[in-house]
Amino acid sequence: MTTIERTVTDLVEARTDLSLVADVVRDAAQTRRLDTNRLKELLGPLAARNGLRKGDGAALLDETPKVGVNGFRSMSHRMASRWISLDVVRFVRDR
Repeated sequence: MTTIERTVTDLVEARTDLSLVADVVRDAAQTRRLDTNRLKELLGPLAARNGLRKGDGAALLDETPKVGVNGFRSMSHRMASRWISLDVVRFVRDR
C-alpha cells in the first residue's frame, strides 16, 4: 500500500502545481495522521528544484500550504463560492 507521504512526494516529483499538493496535504492532515517527519525526508531531494536549499524537505513542506492558502487557486475557489451563492440568491428571488 502506498502511503500518503509517498503520494504527496510523487505529486511534487511530477511537478504538480503546489497549490494542488497543498490541498492534498491539508486534506490528509485533517482526515488521517500525516507523518510530517517522513514527508520532510521524502521531499528533501526535491527541494532544490523548487527554489529551496538542497535537501530542505521541511522548507518545501512549509511552502506548500502557503501556496494553497494564499495562491490563485484558493482565491478562485472563494470567488466561485460567492458566484454560486449569488446564483442561488437570484434563483430564489426570481421564483
